[in-house]
Amino acid sequence: MVFSPIFGVLADRVGSRLQVMLAGSLIGLAGFAMLLLTHDPWLAIAAGLLVSAGMGATIAMQVVYAGERFAAIGAGTAIAIVNTGGQLSQSLDGPFYGAILDLGFGWTPVWLIAAILGALRVGAVLLLREDRT
Repeated sequence: MVFSPIFGVLADRVGSRLQVMLAGSLIGLAGFAMLLLTHDPWLAIAAGLLVSAGMGATIAMQVVYAGERFAAIGAGTAIAIVNTGGQLSQSLDGPFYGAILDLGFGWTPVWLIAAILGALRVGAVLLLREDRT
């Protein structure tokens, strides 16, 4: 997570966690789309860096956002739910994508599913709101 501190500083300067989450979600989506479309190893490495940057921009921001958004009614619970969702996703992704590969479908459906989920993430971030105080 080399990119998290960079996006953390950016969020503090911009003043909007949601703008950074949206930018990170779009960067990650671009990386997954590149992985879906390329067969060039160097472009795949670049795509992986985009996905990593997108994760670095969003994971920390969603925890901070949850803590700030639900501070009055239970920031700890909100942060725990966000972290649990991420851990659950990571626990299920490996076996799911491994099964796709084991069945001989190759990487294309893996990256297609990741890109679809990335697009859903962009939509979800667009539905969030940020209190301006």
